[in-house]
This record gives sequence, structure tokens and C-alpha cells, in this order.
Amino acid sequence: CFTCIAENWEISDDGTIITFTIREDAYWTNGDNITAHDFVYSWKRTLSPEINSPHAYLFFDIEGAKEFNKGELDSDALGIEAKSDNVLEIKLKGPVNYFTYITSTWITKPVPESVVEKYKENWTNIKNLVTNGPFILKNWEHDEKIVLKANPNYFEGSPKLNTINIFLCKDKYTELSVYEEGKIDGTWGWQSGIPSDKLEEIISTPLIKSQLLTEPRISTYYIGFNTRHEPGNNPLIRKAIALAINKNELKNNIFWKNQTVANQFTPSQVLGHDETIGIDFDVEKAKKI
Repeated sequence: CFTCIAENWEISDDGTIITFTIREDAYWTNGDNITAHDFVYSWKRTLSPEINSPHAYLFFDIEGAKEFNKGELDSDALGIEAKSDNVLEIKLKGPVNYFTYITSTWITKPVPESVVEKYKENWTNIKNLVTNGPFILKNWEHDEKIVLKANPNYFEGSPKLNTINIFLCKDKYTELSVYEEGKIDGTWGWQSGIPSDKLEEIISTPLIKSQLLTEPRISTYYIGFNTRHEPGNNPLIRKAIALAINKNELKNNIFWKNQTVANQFTPSQVLGHDETIGIDFDVEKAKKI
């Protein structure tokens, strides 16, 4: 993440300028240093109308970013500037206390300008690809296998694992079967690697259950209403429905068994979560509405 490649950062007294210092020991896998210029190029590239990135809006707090994305402003007028090879200055439209959190998301990661400009749409081909993470993509057999090797020049040190082999199974059932046979060390995710109709069997098998690891996911399942038409446009109707849903009862469903009950839209891991906000299950209160 960017806040790892950044050694530190300072925010101006009025909250509108953030100055990042890029660490000098961060390298691309071709040996080149990662610089502030890489971030300027990458962020402008994401914002450019030609790229048409669906995630460009994440930069819209930057001065001129939205206008540039709409083709109304030249890139030189953007509030993104490399003051030197390792100093990046960001000018915001106004004080934004969450922008440094945005810089830890994948969309703000840099791409190598020299490689992208040289190979254009083919820059991600394995023979051309240059990255900066703890592992290097060594082999990719499409629909079959991906091989990752430890990056000896990674700024946090070479990983403890020398090689990671990722097998691309044809379906979830095959992947689970291969795991149970001990041919792979792990299978990823309930939605991608573990069939939902197999969860009850897994949870009821002590050995497999002991190997099941879960972690909170930054997402929330919810019921949405069309607030432009009746009855969804009535906030009391929406509140009554929220009060009448027993979320704890829903957890009896095997798919939801390890889910956390959400009484508000913002997950607990996200900045701004407030335990005091929310609507609990209360049928009698719902009836009175």
C-alpha cells in the first residue's frame, strides 16, 4: 500500500495539502527506484478520460481531479505534483480527514511509467510486467497455474516463503476436493473456494473445521428500497421493516452462521463506525409505527 511506500507524510494546518515522503529503498522489480513521479503519472493516468477508470472518483477530493476526469481541465492544473524524486505534494479542494486512508487502497498503487508507455496495452504480459510487491510473477499458465517467487529487493525484506504456487481449479467443488486430498495448502473464500452447500459438512467435521479460518469482511448485506415510489418513500415504513427483521434468527442459515449482525451500514472495521447507531429487532415497536 502507498502508506508503506511513504516513509511519512505531513498535513498542512488548513488540511488542504498533504506532503508524502517516498522511502528511498523501495524498488521496482527491474531495479529502478519507485519515485514520486511514478505516483504523479499513475494517478493522472487513472483520472484520464481515455482510461475511463470506474474508480477515478476516489481521487475527486484532489484539486481539479473531477474536472480533468470530465475532460474540462489540463493535467498540469491537477493538485498532484512531484516536488522532487521522493516528495509528492497533493493539494485537496478542501480539508478531507479520510484522504490518507484512500491512499492505502489498491487503486492508488503506482505503475511503472517507462514500462506502460513502452508496451502500451501489453505492459501486463508476463514478459513485460514490472511490479513492486513482496512477490514476483514468474509464470502464468492461463486457467491452470500461477507461480510467484519471493522478491529479494522488497523494502520490508524478502518473504519467508520462496515460492507460492496458485492452482486455478475449474470449479469450487474440485478445489475443495483437491484441498481435502492434501494436494494444495489452502482454498480461498466462501464465495470462490468453498461451495455454500458444503459449509454444513465442513463445520460438522472437526478436522476440517479446525482448519477453517474466517475474518471480517468490509461489506454489508442489506435490503434496498426504491425511495421514489410508495411504500419505499415512507421512512416510517422502512424503519418498521428494519425493526421487524430478526437478524440473529437469520444466522441460523448455514451461509450466515459466521456473519456479524449489522445494525448500521458502516462495518466495524471502517473509520466512522459508531456502536451507538442502529436499529435493533423489536416487533412490538414496529407494529406501533
